Amino acid sequence: MRTNDLSRSYAHSTSFKLALFFTVLCTVALLILGYFAHFFARGHYERSSVEIIKTEASHIKLWDEDGKLEKILKQRADQDDRLFYVFHDTDKQKIVSNIEHLPFDVIQVLKNQKIAVFKYNKNQEYYAASLEGLEDQKTIFIAININKMRKDYLFMAWLSELSIFAMLMIIIVSFLISTFVVTRIRRISHTAQNIIHTGDLSQRIKINSRWDDIGYMTQALNTLLGRIEHLMSGVKNVSDSIAHDLRTPLTRMRNDLEQLASSKEQLNIEQQQNAFLKIRDEADHILSTFNAILRISKIENEQLRDKFIEFNIKDIAHDIYELYEPLADDKGIDFTYEAIDAPYYGDRDLLFQAISNLIDNALKFTQEGGKVKFVLTWHEAKYKIYVLDTGPGISDADKDRVFERFYRGEKSRNQPGNGLGMSLVAAIAKLHGGEVMLDNQEHGLKVSLIL
Repeated sequence: MRTNDLSRSYAHSTSFKLALFFTVLCTVALLILGYFAHFFARGHYERSSVEIIKTEASHIKLWDEDGKLEKILKQRADQDDRLFYVFHDTDKQKIVSNIEHLPFDVIQVLKNQKIAVFKYNKNQEYYAASLEGLEDQKTIFIAININKMRKDYLFMAWLSELSIFAMLMIIIVSFLISTFVVTRIRRISHTAQNIIHTGDLSQRIKINSRWDDIGYMTQALNTLLGRIEHLMSGVKNVSDSIAHDLRTPLTRMRNDLEQLASSKEQLNIEQQQNAFLKIRDEADHILSTFNAILRISKIENEQLRDKFIEFNIKDIAHDIYELYEPLADDKGIDFTYEAIDAPYYGDRDLLFQAISNLIDNALKFTQEGGKVKFVLTWHEAKYKIYVLDTGPGISDADKDRVFERFYRGEKSRNQPGNGLGMSLVAAIAKLHGGEVMLDNQEHGLKVSLIL
């Protein structure tokens, strides 16, 4: 991946291009709305008012030609939807009307334009007015109630303004979102680039927010980086441990073979057999180590769930007790156990192996005359297996690392084993959705296997 791809400018990002595209679309929509609100809606409002007045004026002129104007207007004197005032042009003398006086302020407006809108004081509603010339030097002031039409127009104008505001907000929010997305994506890319260049898997992506999808993805990526770091560290540690732990048996095997090859004395059958058995034991130790590693890997990858069955943990607890009771008697250790019925769904053989490892460790580190207690119980909706001993316990430093592969504390370096027992127990517990806990007691160690 090239550096300039990761550090490209905001203007070249997809988010910016999408925001710009939406801006253009919203701008076009704004222009359409502006035209609709200002020209179409207002024009429709004005043209409708003019057409209504023209229609009314044409009727009035026909009535005037037929000599029926005054009679008809008097009949309509009580109507509020039409206002009229007929007067002589010379002296402005009223002939007939349904309003008290001629609104001269509106007349002044009508001298410059064909139509005027005003608010009638009597009912506080809006009217559109016009002046029309009649026969015999008469003029009629006619006004049509447009209050409902005006309300519809104002409502349409308000909707248009609201839509324009909403689109402006969409434009602003789109740019803010694009900036938000690009900033966090570039932060993820920058961290990934640093990890690629430096190989430092301890780096993490900075998280400013956790409510959004990118924040959620960042948390997942950080978890993934932590998992990768742990696995890589484990691979390194395992590689180092394998090289360290297997070097000794391989060296012994090489020395034994070299001694056999360079021996000047003729070895008898028994000596040859003992030498070959010794080499075989070293090879078995190496093979068992590799088998244990492969077994742990399979368990950690959850490849053994197909062997889950229904069984009772109490049965395998009893078998383990009978298996280790003679060993405890030989060492002079008081070995006791308590168990309840514990129906369970899991891998019987693996749990047998895990509990056996715990019992074996307890007996291994408990001195003659000590005690080892093995308890299977039910607590807080979980099965809990406790192994308590009166051994030397475990240091805090060893407690943090005892589940690492091949790790052996100072107190266990002189004991037989390959340092994989507790790693196997932890992997089996995890496979069954449980955990292993170590707690130093006043006299000895308490190991808890929770299922």
